[in-house]
Amino acid sequence: KCPNIVKLRLNHLQNLTFKQKANRYLMPAIKRMENLRVLEIDGTRISGRALSTHPNLKIVSLSACGTPISVHALSMLAEMCGDHIKDLSLESCRYINLEALHIIGSFTNLRRLN
Repeated sequence: KCPNIVKLRLNHLQNLTFKQKANRYLMPAIKRMENLRVLEIDGTRISGRALSTHPNLKIVSLSACGTPISVHALSMLAEMCGDHIKDLSLESCRYINLEALHIIGSFTNLRRLN
């Protein structure tokens, strides 16, 4: 069940090459991680959709460099945990645009943006 996991690091997992499969398998696992606060998914095909079913997401640090995270995912993050995120790394995310930057600007406690 993994309810006590606070930090999940899945950086550069080479076998997660299909976004839909990566999200489908990760979603139920993350949903059960009630204490998840730090998520590192750099260099994977995992997107924000993997977080969308978490009932009480309170991420304080998200590192998603080089992932297919979208404006929709950032909007969902802003709604679910925008008051909690302090550290956000999105370097080399090709879907980041002006709308995404506007959403990122709504994260009230953001201290570090990469």
